[in-house]
Amino acid sequence: MQNLSALQELTKKLNEIKESWQIYTIFEAEKKRFNEEFDALKKDKESLMESFNEISAKNALLLADNKELEQRNKSLTNEIAIKEQQLESLNQSHPLAPDTLKSKTLDLAALETQYQNLKNLQKNF
Repeated sequence: MQNLSALQELTKKLNEIKESWQIYTIFEAEKKRFNEEFDALKKDKESLMESFNEISAKNALLLADNKELEQRNKSLTNEIAIKEQQLESLNQSHPLAPDTLKSKTLDLAALETQYQNLKNLQKNF
């Protein structure tokens, strides 16, 4: 009887060990899956950080370019305003009759036509 009782106790312990082992294998499998997912997420995070840093650097360059372009635009706007003032003062001091301006435009067009004709003649020789 004592042997039967010892055998039953041993069987009970073996079943507990078996359950513990099953729980352990499930735990290890889940731990492995978790670590794989964690590593994938870590890689994604690194990739996102790299992309973020690249975008931030490009953004900083674009901001610098934008400021430079705004400065250049302001400078050109000022130059245009100065040239317009100079042109206005020239027009006030030496007004051209509309007919004179039109004849000068026509003269310029005629000169351009003659120039093109001479170029064509030169090519033919």
